[in-house]
This record gives sequence, structure tokens and C-alpha cells, in this order.
Amino acid sequence: MTLSVDAERRAPEGLDHYLIVHGRAELVPGGAPELLQRLAHTYLGADVRFPPFENPAPGHVIRICADRVTGIGLWVNNG
Repeated sequence: MTLSVDAERRAPEGLDHYLIVHGRAELVPGGAPELLQRLAHTYLGADVRFPPFENPAPGHVIRICADRVTGIGLWVNNG
């Protein structure tokens, strides 16, 4: 599995920042609303409700075990 993410910044060399994660992934049915709620408490505040509506669909959660991370940006050790 490869996950590629583009960023909105540009490196001094002129290349756009990006991240590539190589590894194994598992698609798990259900659990998405609960995960989103935990993340909302962490990033948006303890009193935030997310998803902000009743009875959200169970969705899916993708669990990634990274073997290698590459790209251009602050996450890469250039030294």
C-alpha cells in the first residue's frame, strides 16, 4: 500500500512538499464515528461533537503500518 499526500508548502529548492507512506494497510469496517469523535476532542476541543449529527454511518477505519516514509518537507531527515 502506498499513501501519497500533497502539502500546500514549497521547499526552498522549488519543489512542492509531499509525503509518501509505504507499508501495509488494513480496512476495518465500522468505528469511524468513534474515531472522529476522539480526534475532535484532541484537535477541536473537549466540548466538540463530531460528526455533528445524530446516527452517523459506521464508515470504515484504515489502519496503516508504515515501513518507509519519504517525500519533501519537514518530516524528512535531510541530514
